[in-house]
Amino acid sequence: MRHPRLRTIALAAPLALGAPLAPASAQPRGRPAVAGELTALYQRFIDAIRARDTVRIRALLTADYVYVGGDSGALLDRTERLRRDAASTDTLAVFRVYDCDLRVRASVAFGPCWYHLRGRSEGEHGQWDGVSLVTFLKEGDGRWRIAATRPSVSGKPPARHGTAR
Repeated sequence: MRHPRLRTIALAAPLALGAPLAPASAQPRGRPAVAGELTALYQRFIDAIRARDTVRIRALLTADYVYVGGDSGALLDRTERLRRDAASTDTLAVFRVYDCDLRVRASVAFGPCWYHLRGRSEGEHGQWDGVSLVTFLKEGDGRWRIAATRPSVSGKPPARHGTAR
């Protein structure tokens, strides 16, 4: 197994955070500020991907980060992800996060982040709404980093989230 720790984190995070997951309004007092901080962190990650800035991307990811490819389920570690992003020919006019619904517990946070992109992605021109399941870890230095992502094109966001177009 190439990524035993991250597979465990990415797959067990919902259980560790208490399934079934409660609505965001049920989060403990003070946690929404952390969720806002993590949503901003994810936007910085998206901005770095759009700019193909692998130095910034690397700084936002844990050393043992894992990317789970949308429908394929293919796993990439941090080095493979950086290589893929550096070689990308995507040209995105818009790539922004418009909401995250995160469950935060101590040094772990998990949940979906909805995004909108417009431009050329993976050889196709258009605009898409997508959702990425994201796991964040607060590391020993006190900084939150992204430990795992699993994106997919979702068509439209859930009704309560509106649209970012």
